[in-house]
Amino acid sequence: MKRHWRNAATLIVLTKQFRGGLSRRDSNTKDFDILLQTRTPNASTFPNSVVFPGGVTEALDESEHWLRHLRSFGFTSEHFQSLHCPQIPATPILQPDPIRRHISLRITAIRETFEELGILIGSRTQCADKKDNWGGLILDFDSKSWQHKVSEDPRQFLTLCEELNCYPDIWALYYWSNWLTPTTYQKRFDSSFFVTALKEKPQLISNSEVAEVKINPRRLTFPDTPLNLTIRQFDD
Repeated sequence: MKRHWRNAATLIVLTKQFRGGLSRRDSNTKDFDILLQTRTPNASTFPNSVVFPGGVTEALDESEHWLRHLRSFGFTSEHFQSLHCPQIPATPILQPDPIRRHISLRITAIRETFEELGILIGSRTQCADKKDNWGGLILDFDSKSWQHKVSEDPRQFLTLCEELNCYPDIWALYYWSNWLTPTTYQKRFDSSFFVTALKEKPQLISNSEVAEVKINPRRLTFPDTPLNLTIRQFDD
């Protein structure tokens, strides 16, 4: 049976709020800003729409080269398995191998976020030294030049991580939901949504399909929803 959509991954990027040096908190409100981008009128998908960063999967995102690269930082099969919760039914995008798909879809989400916004959510920390769930940023490189290279050839993303001696921090991403574009759209995507939270506000470099990027100062209130349960994992 022919599919009428492409697989994709989307990343909801949160940044911690600080007001007067103090962060506010109560039981149902989380102190995070949320990153949103507006697509240009000529964008190939969802023109003029306000969206989260993300895009379609590429073959290299599922490559064994990525597994070898991640293992070089001390990650093992047990760490890969931790990305998938067996109690949650695996949707079609995660088949036939949910663990491998959780790895590759997270790589897609981080790569596409870099292509669109110029921020590299990654780490150089060895597995044994990782302390928390926050998303970190790799900053000490020519992000504008590499953003162009990766946008032109997604295979360059692995080259970038190898040259910087870093890895896309797939463990800083948390699975939230899966959404299939309605049939009313000409272009359709089966997209997995992930959430990550940054302690610092990133410097953004948008590409040709992004008209505007904003970090929206909103207090997020999601009582007893999957997103709130995910956000709680970032609490100090």
